[in-house]
Order: sequence, then structure tokens, then C-alpha cells
Amino acid sequence: MLVKPFKKHLFCFCLITIYSCFILSCNKCQDNTNSEIIETGIYLEKNISSNGLNLPYRILYPHNFNPNDKFPVLFFLHGAGERGNNNSSQLAYGSQMFLDSIDSYPAIIIYPQCASNQWWANNSNGDVLPNGFPPFTATNLEPIHSSIQLLELLIDSISALPYIDTKRIYIAGLSMGAMGTTQILSKKPNLFAAAAVIAGIAPLHFSENLKQTPSSIYHGLQDDIVLPNHSQDYFLAIDDSTQKHRLTLYTGVGHNSWTNAFNEPDFLNWIFSKTR
Repeated sequence: MLVKPFKKHLFCFCLITIYSCFILSCNKCQDNTNSEIIETGIYLEKNISSNGLNLPYRILYPHNFNPNDKFPVLFFLHGAGERGNNNSSQLAYGSQMFLDSIDSYPAIIIYPQCASNQWWANNSNGDVLPNGFPPFTATNLEPIHSSIQLLELLIDSISALPYIDTKRIYIAGLSMGAMGTTQILSKKPNLFAAAAVIAGIAPLHFSENLKQTPSSIYHGLQDDIVLPNHSQDYFLAIDDSTQKHRLTLYTGVGHNSWTNAFNEPDFLNWIFSKTR
């Protein structure tokens, strides 16, 4: 009389186990290149190291990720206020937008975090302007901070992965991250399919390189941290009258123009529609 209940319970247990495995498989994917189980739909904590130095970053894989397919990748560079080594502060701006739209724009999204005492872009011997930002001349594109060195290593490493669509590699940044974005664009003019530059400064010495990547530039006209003339000069230096690049200025908006930029109805569509 004890056999039948036992078999019934065993059968129920097996069904529950199979169902649980099915649910887990909806949010995880096997990477056949290294047998790693990749969790999708959340920002995973990672880091990249070289010569004893470390750069934390977060990475988001789309729900339909399959390492046998090709996916676009976007690198997002945060501002000065999100620096550190906690591997979380860099998600303050824009990360929820990418997460909410991951099914509409299935892409790999990467948020690296710059060290507290460093910058995403070269400055002049660490001097700081009255507005708190370093002078950004970048006449030399060789990185002067380890965070930049590791960022370049991260971009090169990710871009070389077999499941990356090399015709659809993107970069975006705000404030200090926008400066880093333009420095990377100057150094790697043939890598990115498009860029979004929000409240930033560009190294205009390299305008010929900057012209190569379609760029959408955003700035608040009342920005007293990074003055809007920097974006206006940037656009004038790269504009070739083909609508390859575009400039959006916001009246009555200060430094946090990324809020307006992220609310643009075609912010994501413009980026992800570009291919090399």
C-alpha cells in the first residue's frame, strides 16, 4: 500500500524538476565557445584585468542570445559622478532604457566603470578647469590613465568575439563619458557604426577621424558644466551636409541633457539602424 503514494510523489517531483529546469533555461543560455552558462536579461558583473590593473564592467545579454548567432554591441561610458570600483554606480543613467528595450533592440550592452581618480579621456597633466572638468586637448591619443587602457582592451576583446556583429559596434557616453567616446572615435575611426555623444567635448585636432563615424550629438543650451559651444564646434568640424551627423540642442536644459536625449523617440532606433 506504500508503493503507489511513493510513485505518485516521485512522479510529481520529476514534473516539478523538469518545469524548474525549463524556467531557468528561459533566462540562461549555453555559450558553446567556452561552455559557460550565460544569464540573459540582467546586467551581469564582470571585470577585465591586465598587468595587475582591473576595470569592472556590467554586461547585458538579450533574451534571445545564442552564441552561434551575431549580435550588435554597444559600449556606454558614464560621467564623472559615477566613477569608483563598486561596479554598480555606472548604471545610474541609461541602463534601464536599454533593459526595457532589449526585446525591441536585441543587443549586448556594456557599462564599464572608470576608477575614482581617473578620466575616460586624456587631460592636461591632471589640471582641472574652474567648472571641474579637465582641459581636453587630446593632441596625443595614447591613453594616460589605466582606465582608458583597460577600456580599449575591453572594446578590442569584446569586438573580437565570434558572436559580435562587427558591422554593428556602437559607443555612447555622457559628460566625461562623452569625452571618452570622442577620444575613442578619434583613435578607432573605422570600428564603430554609430555614436551618441551627450554633453561632451571632442578633440577637434582629429576631426578627419571623427567624421568617419555617424554621430548624434546632444547638449543643453544652459549647461554651465560643459559649455554647449563644445558640441556646436564639434558638429561644425564634422558636418559634411549629408545628414550623417546630427546635433540636438535643448533650450532651458542644463548639464543633465541625457534625460532629454534618452526621451527622444528615435534615440535607440537611430543608433541601432546604422551599420558599417
